[in-house]
This record gives sequence, structure tokens and C-alpha cells, in this order.
Amino acid sequence: YGLSLIGREAFAEPGRLAQVAFAAATDVMIYGQKACTASQVQFVEGSEAQARAYADCLAEVLKRWDTLAPPFVAPATRGQLKRLQRGKYASADWRTNQHGQGFSSGVAVLSREFDILDHPMCRLVLVRPVDDLREALPAMSAAVSTVGVYPEARRLALRDALGARGVSNILPLGECERVYPGAPQDGMLVLSELVDWKNG
Repeated sequence: YGLSLIGREAFAEPGRLAQVAFAAATDVMIYGQKACTASQVQFVEGSEAQARAYADCLAEVLKRWDTLAPPFVAPATRGQLKRLQRGKYASADWRTNQHGQGFSSGVAVLSREFDILDHPMCRLVLVRPVDDLREALPAMSAAVSTVGVYPEARRLALRDALGARGVSNILPLGECERVYPGAPQDGMLVLSELVDWKNG
């Protein structure tokens, strides 16, 4: 699964937060959030109020995506979302968008850990406020396919620590769909396994 790390620089000047939310939503939308590179949980460095402001921007961007490319949300998924909202994650601060008769996308601000196995993979983003992006490092493992990071200076500063924890792809926020022939997948050079190597 994919994660995002958003530094406090996103709040540095007016208008920047909307740009960052747009980039983050681009990573959410990869194959309708069903790809292993799609962002599902986003760690936001800042206060809880700042994380909520970011969540508002992100929900608005996702709402525009819902209009341009309406999602199909299966009845079972809608039921799962209701269980999350009314049960295990009832204390989260939820923002949900509707298209037609039901859920189309949403953002929930959560101050505690989220079990990734609970994620319904349907344009739902969990936002976790942190005081420092390094607080997100314990959540990193070989199970994390891709991490998008903003800004670039923070990505470069965290790249080695993220890679050491098993993350396969550490990319700029908004560019997590970037692939190329022969790229590593899940820490392996898969294409090279399909080649019969010779020495001459």
C-alpha cells in the first residue's frame, strides 16, 4: 500500500496547501486507490488544526475528481465505511463526499494508528497529524510499496531512512504513479528474473 508524508512547509504561504492537496489527491487516485502505489494514509506535519485544514482541502479536491470520474462503490464497501464511521473509528473527524445516493470519497483525521487491513480502498484517505515526519517511520516496512513526500528537500532527507525500513519507492508527492520498464517491484528486479543471463 502507499503512504504520503507532508511536511509543515505545506502551510508556509497562502495557496500552497491547495497545491499540495492536489498533488496528494493525484496519488490517491492511482487506479481508483486500488493500486499498491496509491496513497491511503497521509502523515501531516503540524498541529491538529493544520491537519484538519489540510483534510478540508483534500476532500474538496477529491470531490472534484468525483464529478469528473464518478467512482463505483459497491454496497458491501458502503457498509464497511458505515461500520468504520460508527464503530472502530467513530472518534475520527470525518469529511465525506456524496455523488448520487452514496459515498464517493472521504477524508478522516485520526490521531491514533489506523489498521491498514480496515481500509476499503475506495477514495478514502486517513490523515494523521504528527509533530515531526520522522514520527511516521515506525509505520514504514516492506509492506509499504510507495511513499510520496513533500517537499523535495524533506524527501531527500528521509529517503535513506525510508528505504532502510523496506519501502520500495520514495517519490515526490503527486508522482507516485511513475513507472518504467524494469523498475523494481516490492524490492525485487522482477523483469530480470524473466531473462536468461549469459556471460561471454
